[in-house]
Amino acid sequence: MTSEYRYKSETPGHPYVKEYIHQITEGGSMLILEELQNKVLQSGQTIYDCGCGLGRLFPYFSQADAIVAAEFDPVRFKHAVLKAKAIVEKDSLLEALLEQRGDKYDTLMKEIDKKEYHFGNFHLFNNSMTEVAPVRDYAPFDRIISSHVFPHVTFDLVQGALSAFYSLLKSEGILAIFTTKTKGEPLQHLKSKEDGSPLLKISRKEFADVFKSEMGKKLPIRYYSFDLFNLILQNPFAESMREIFAEEFAAASSEVSPSFQIIDWLVYRGEHVNGFYEDYERAQKLLGIQCPIQPRDFVKAGWDERTVKLLRNFAAWVESRINQHDDWKKGLLTDMMILAKKAK
Repeated sequence: MTSEYRYKSETPGHPYVKEYIHQITEGGSMLILEELQNKVLQSGQTIYDCGCGLGRLFPYFSQADAIVAAEFDPVRFKHAVLKAKAIVEKDSLLEALLEQRGDKYDTLMKEIDKKEYHFGNFHLFNNSMTEVAPVRDYAPFDRIISSHVFPHVTFDLVQGALSAFYSLLKSEGILAIFTTKTKGEPLQHLKSKEDGSPLLKISRKEFADVFKSEMGKKLPIRYYSFDLFNLILQNPFAESMREIFAEEFAAASSEVSPSFQIIDWLVYRGEHVNGFYEDYERAQKLLGIQCPIQPRDFVKAGWDERTVKLLRNFAAWVESRINQHDDWKKGLLTDMMILAKKAK
């Protein structure tokens, strides 16, 4: 297994720490969060949030018996620690501070200087996605959740993460993975440009090179087709994967090969970086409707709260209709939530 590379976030205000995470929670993502609550989350569970980032999903886990969260990037980890603390202590002032940032926020971030923290039912570790200890002390888990980590790492780390998840998940537990999705070819790769212009399409090898050399400066994004991701979950160490991922591929390090079976999947969200969103225009034609407003442009328009809510509901409704047709799911939108169990 190759060594892991840290996200090198320069400051808590680094754009990938702050703005990117906020952008992806807008619009129709409310649909997927509702589906996560309805199909995955229940009270009394033990949950492992692997690659928890800023702790965006923490509020949805509060009824769990135990929430174990791991984040490799030290800056995001510090923010997640403060997020968990605010939730457990019901500290609305700290919650506001986490949104507003500023000097006091910077001071609190500097005070987070350990590799693990415990608040109520939250247990947070500055761990990588492939590490099992000390997370194993809380296993086996009812639910393992990985939200938008797989799109930004090389395939050897995906293999390592799936091996870790397999060893940590209960036999009847559910693995929920949020990842990006292509609408055609099995793989597509993009990276951000320093001038803020639309993302640049790159090759698979360029993706791996950017990941290893420029992490934290330029964000590489890998888009998987649903069919390829399904095969990866079935056996990430299959020789066919070596042919696809070349030098990113790692040979299995144990006799047990992880194998997961998809039990459900949903798609959501159009392009959030480049504006919009031919997907919604195409979907509206398929549905026989027309809305002149692009659902995600409300963020910049300064509309009132009622209009914003209506547009969010419209985006979620369109996405829910897309999810009623398998062929639409494969050909529209750019993200997917995969629900899987251990293969029998």
